[in-house]
Amino acid sequence: MGGTPKPARETRALPGTILPPDATAGTNALNIATSDGILSIHRLQRPGGKMLPAQDLLRGFRILPGTRLPSRPMSALLAAKH
Repeated sequence: MGGTPKPARETRALPGTILPPDATAGTNALNIATSDGILSIHRLQRPGGKMLPAQDLLRGFRILPGTRLPSRPMSALLAAKH
């Protein structure tokens, strides 16, 4: 997954919520609400597939705005912060 950190753009959506395309992030990105703002993902890769621009992959695998992605603790990453 290719994510691009951007200056924090605020959203009131819950973290993990797919947002509609945003002209400030480019309409070719998959925008996801986070606790710190919005993450714009420009490239995605399905298991066993090649890295594709988000718009190409999403043509065949739709994720509708308002969909909330599940969140699971990642203990290895949390442990690395301490």
